[in-house]
Amino acid sequence: MTPRRGRYLIHLFCVPDNDGCGCRYAVDVRPWATRRTASVKTQVRFFSDASELIATINPLLPGRSDVRDVLSHIESKEGFLYLIDLTSEQVSSLRLPS
Repeated sequence: MTPRRGRYLIHLFCVPDNDGCGCRYAVDVRPWATRRTASVKTQVRFFSDASELIATINPLLPGRSDVRDVLSHIESKEGFLYLIDLTSEQVSSLRLPS
């Protein structure tokens, strides 16, 4: 039996460091809905570096997609959005580590 999948909006973005010389990569995961509701709680997870971001996100992407191809977009003011189908285990891997 295959795990049930749901559609999720994955927002990858970068928060500038205090010194302004670099940034911290982050992800915000939320269930996809045509209308945004206030009841949806989100958690932002920060990655230690680009390597952790790549190692976490790439296995979730379809086909030959690679998050390294969109790093410049992630580092922009708006960040980068993916709309992908994930299992509950995959969503858990994107949440804050225990």
